Amino acid sequence: MSDYTGPSVDPTNPGMTLRVTAELIRNGDFATAEQLLSWALDFNPEHPGLLRRLSDMRWEEGKPEEARQWAEQAVTADPADPESYAHLGQLCIRDGRYADAAELLVRAVEIKPDNTGYLRRLADIMVHLGRRDDALALAERAAQLRPQEAQGHLFLANLQQRYGDFDGAEASILTAIDAAAENAPALRRMAEFQATRGDLDTALVWARRARETEPDGPANYDLEARLAASAGDHTAAEAALLLAVSLDSAVAHHKRRLSDTLMRRGDWDGAFAWAERAIADHPADLMNHNHLAQIRGSQGRHDDAYATLEAAVAQAGKPSDAAFLMRRLSQMAQQKTAQADALAWAERAVAANRFDADNHAYIAGLYLQQEKLAEARQAADRAAQLAPGNPIHLRRLSDLAWRAGEQGEAMDWAARAIVVHPTDVANHTHQAMLLMRRNQAEGAEASLARAIELAPSDIALLQRLSDLKMRIGKPGEAFALSEQAIAAQPGDLAGYNHLAGLHLRQGDPAAAEVALNRALEVAPTNVPLLRRLADVALRRGDEAEAATWLHLAIETDPNDPASFNQLASLEFTRGDHAAAEGALTQATAVAGDNPAFHSRLSHSLNRRGDEAGALYWGQRMVQDFPADPAGFQQIGTLHLQANRLDEAEAAFLQAHAIAATPAQVVLPLQRLSDIAMRRQDIGAALTWAIKATEEAPGEASAHGHLANLHLNAGNLPAAMTAGQTAVDLAPADAGALRRLSDIALRRGETGQALEFARRAVAANSADSLNHYQLANVLQASGDTANALLSVEQALKLAPENATFLRRADYLRALAQTAA
Repeated sequence: MSDYTGPSVDPTNPGMTLRVTAELIRNGDFATAEQLLSWALDFNPEHPGLLRRLSDMRWEEGKPEEARQWAEQAVTADPADPESYAHLGQLCIRDGRYADAAELLVRAVEIKPDNTGYLRRLADIMVHLGRRDDALALAERAAQLRPQEAQGHLFLANLQQRYGDFDGAEASILTAIDAAAENAPALRRMAEFQATRGDLDTALVWARRARETEPDGPANYDLEARLAASAGDHTAAEAALLLAVSLDSAVAHHKRRLSDTLMRRGDWDGAFAWAERAIADHPADLMNHNHLAQIRGSQGRHDDAYATLEAAVAQAGKPSDAAFLMRRLSQMAQQKTAQADALAWAERAVAANRFDADNHAYIAGLYLQQEKLAEARQAADRAAQLAPGNPIHLRRLSDLAWRAGEQGEAMDWAARAIVVHPTDVANHTHQAMLLMRRNQAEGAEASLARAIELAPSDIALLQRLSDLKMRIGKPGEAFALSEQAIAAQPGDLAGYNHLAGLHLRQGDPAAAEVALNRALEVAPTNVPLLRRLADVALRRGDEAEAATWLHLAIETDPNDPASFNQLASLEFTRGDHAAAEGALTQATAVAGDNPAFHSRLSHSLNRRGDEAGALYWGQRMVQDFPADPAGFQQIGTLHLQANRLDEAEAAFLQAHAIAATPAQVVLPLQRLSDIAMRRQDIGAALTWAIKATEEAPGEASAHGHLANLHLNAGNLPAAMTAGQTAVDLAPADAGALRRLSDIALRRGETGQALEFARRAVAANSADSLNHYQLANVLQASGDTANALLSVEQALKLAPENATFLRRADYLRALAQTAA
């Protein structure tokens, strides 16, 4: 070791070596740590602490097998040292072997029964094993062993809150506060507890108490900032974070939070300044680089954000840090619609740290998007094995089961997630979503009500339940919930927008305008709000006022293409196509990476008979957005309308060639199928349609298109199979349900036809076609009276529909004849 030039450490002093190597490993300096540990082990070859530290290092290096070997050597070196069993148990946890970990922690507790840390760790393992009672018993035992220590009571409170014992959790936190004589961490925990219960005012009282107890504690100001941000007061959040930074400038976290707060206030310069200061002050903290990438991504500068993350990956010292950044790069690649790169980065993340459940969960999501259900299920299973107590992974398994058509299994996984973590709001909302898909509105209502009990100030939940109440005919409760959402977050414009939407659904634009004007008092220069007011004015028939609101929106932010787009819609309504196209041209100039305005302008010109202009903007889409198949699809559609089948075919083939997602694949293949039908080549049409179902098996529209082809060809069994698949993938798709009802009716299966028709009405009772299909089936089954009622309901929704009128007259005459 004569050539060693690192820190001066006495190799005969294991304690000193352990202190120094902990810092070295944390900073990713494995080579120096290895030298020091090897030197120390030369003098102390059986020292369990040194052997455990070497095990830690091997794990951080991404060498789990060697880490386990060194951990086992530590156990052998001193079988009476409980820490070695606890350490080996921790490695088992990381590998998803929770039963083995439990056995090792039990042994550690047997050796040192008064070690509260071992008891809490064993309790946490019991949580993952689904052994609720054992987890609580161990936590209570740990708290009773050291009643004067706040940590034990706070750990118990966490478990009690997880399992829904809120009174017990509050009592445990109060015990921690009393035990530690105004302990600031315990006071902060009480503030957080009250905030999760929806009592923000009480939370702020406890947070102030924590700050008064420890006025120099930056964590207290950080908490006050979080609570202020929850209340929508970003100015107060900024002030609290500035104090946190001034008290502890050596911590990067507060600077990132301050940057994020400024970004939410729209102060981009300030956000960037603090993000760059965090990097300058703490260049080795990779979360700073990730935060800078997030800000750049929020501005739409995806290439800059991508480059920031790539540079950070290159300097990551530990595989675990690199894996997290690789996941972020994958997300960025998705935003750039670079699906191959997204998957490649996700695979690299798994390879860098295959024991991180989040890596497997993330790649499962990518596989799911690409309709690779088998690979998604394998990755999700591994995530759930590594972290069985994390309900996110159980919900993903539920999603996958649903996509595979296993509705019962999907519901079972959803129920299991609730058992594992009964107070996780997302579990109840997930269950509600599945119940809605199964048209079980009452069950969904109960699940959402439970979610709101757990998060009473969550405005998204309140609005979701409000929407459901409106759907099931409880408008009074719907409006009350919407007002409750506004009261919970009066500074959040989404609440007023939602209330306005409810009034519009009730046909009351004047009341909607009142709600939006309440929002305008909160944010007088909010451009989306100005556009919404224009929309309501137009619904009232006041085109002039709508135009005034839109011009104000454009003056407020002349670089927002959506305002020009809405102005174009107004001009179309007025019949001034030239003005509308002028507004759309302005939208394309400021649209950035959004091709939608090119497409709309092309469609508008086509409707006016300007085919050359329409083709020009289609070609501009291809030129300006070469990776987006929408441009070729627009060109193909224009050629198809002009019956130029060869040119249309070439364009759709080009669109298919660059399609990156299953959703993008379907449309060009369907159009190629349509072209084959125009050529009266049913074989080729079916081939293209089948190819769409093979390349995008999870897209309901692909199976629906195939069902229509089989139906037109008279192949009812094949049509039924394809139609059923479409419904399995989209159970609430009323059009798919109508199709299946029609197929069943043609096959003479009136019972099935009636079931699917009723499901279509339940899925969307506001669609007149659903009621008309139900009338068809009822008439076919001889129920003339109810058939007439269904047609009359269809006429309420579409009173000018000539087909509905003729059917109603026929059924009335039929009823009179029968009488």
